[in-house]
Amino acid sequence: MDKFHKIILTISIVIVVTQFILGLFQPLWLDEVSTFFLVDVNTIGKLLQNLYVGVDTHPPLYFSLVFLLKVFSGENLIVFKLLSLFLSLSGVVYFYFNMKKYFKQETWVILFFLLSLTPFFSHFLIREIRPYSLYFCLALFFIVHWQKYRKLEKPTIKNIFCFSIIITLLLYTHYFTLIYLFGFFSIEFYYAIREKRFVKIIPFFISFVLFIPGMMGMHNQINSVHGFVWQDVPSFLQLVFLPRFFFKFISVIFLFFTFTFFFQSSRKTLYSFFKKNTEMTLIMLITVIVPIVIYLFSQNHTVVFVERYFVISYIGCVLFFGISYEVLPNKFKKIVFIFTFLFGTRQIYHYYNDVQFSINKIHYYQNLNTLNTPILCEGVLEFYPAYFYTNKDKSSNFFYVLDEEAAKNASNSNKLQFDYYWNKNMKEYYTIPHFMEWEENQDIIKKFYVFLNRKSNFFEYRIKNNPSYTWNKLDSNVVYVTRN
Repeated sequence: MDKFHKIILTISIVIVVTQFILGLFQPLWLDEVSTFFLVDVNTIGKLLQNLYVGVDTHPPLYFSLVFLLKVFSGENLIVFKLLSLFLSLSGVVYFYFNMKKYFKQETWVILFFLLSLTPFFSHFLIREIRPYSLYFCLALFFIVHWQKYRKLEKPTIKNIFCFSIIITLLLYTHYFTLIYLFGFFSIEFYYAIREKRFVKIIPFFISFVLFIPGMMGMHNQINSVHGFVWQDVPSFLQLVFLPRFFFKFISVIFLFFTFTFFFQSSRKTLYSFFKKNTEMTLIMLITVIVPIVIYLFSQNHTVVFVERYFVISYIGCVLFFGISYEVLPNKFKKIVFIFTFLFGTRQIYHYYNDVQFSINKIHYYQNLNTLNTPILCEGVLEFYPAYFYTNKDKSSNFFYVLDEEAAKNASNSNKLQFDYYWNKNMKEYYTIPHFMEWEENQDIIKKFYVFLNRKSNFFEYRIKNNPSYTWNKLDSNVVYVTRN
């Protein structure tokens, strides 16, 4: 490796470490706080029971891991975030040492540099206390072992057992892997018929049988959210130009991939690469097809279209970038590197501003301990972090408002009704007593603060134009209300 790429590798490591350290100063958001509430039980059996009835949208493997870690470390934020960092980087290192034959060492350095700059990696994979780091790690393990397993003429019992374990662990990490694995199973099934080697599909059958309890939990989860969505399904144009962490990244990668076709030498090399590496070609196809299929099914609002669920497609996009970069003429590689650097610099700038805002937000939450007036939170996005960061002895002043009428009369009523029914159900499982039915309690509280949520409708519908209340907006997030 030349001096230039050694410098780039060093910069990439510094960026990852820096983003992780900065992430320690950011408050947990709704999903991360819900992880803490979920594992705040006395036994792992109670945790599994709550997950089985659909309290969270994910299978139990990651939460069981956090629960066991909590037994030894207590509720230590740094330890839980270090777990995410360890899992993500372990997956990256393992993947590199088992797949390095596909690209030159310099290409791998550029890929890691790109990875370190993408918000998807820095937000969801290296520091979030959610299952995505384990999902990412196991997906990388799966891809490595699948391409090795594909090349075996006669897999041994040990080969079958090890591959079955990896598939099963992946299934118990995230429900969306079932869709990806169906694609890989279809490929194996096709070759099993063609080559009359049915023994090679045994790991998939073993794993699917072992996942039957998980399927029952997934069924309960689907029933819990049937007819509702908490994230709007984008149109096709929004999908292409969506300014979100993941899909914007996909758009950039495919534009770059298309760019390589302008060079005759690149086209020939690209064709030769895919012809020589069948497994890599099949991985690319599955990682492209699955998001499209899920997108089409999401149009009827029965499937949740959430970008961070597509971790395997994210891996596929990074590999797409590596393949394209590998076949480009050397003089154009410098242009691509400059583009990647500028893209990353912009992301780091936004990330720094986000950290500054988050640090202020933690102080804002902690200062609420000095208030004796009740605080009503319009949405779970405000309530859970505020509850988590305030003194638990005074947290009885915090309430999350459940208001069915406000939800029904909102412009985005489908989402808000989902919030209402979902969280009314959740309060039976979390150890938080502070959920307030507005219809039952509106005459009791005379003075209160309202934490605003831009997607909610409580303040607009119940307070703003109601002559029974006088209100004063303290800032963009908080309103002080007095009942006349």
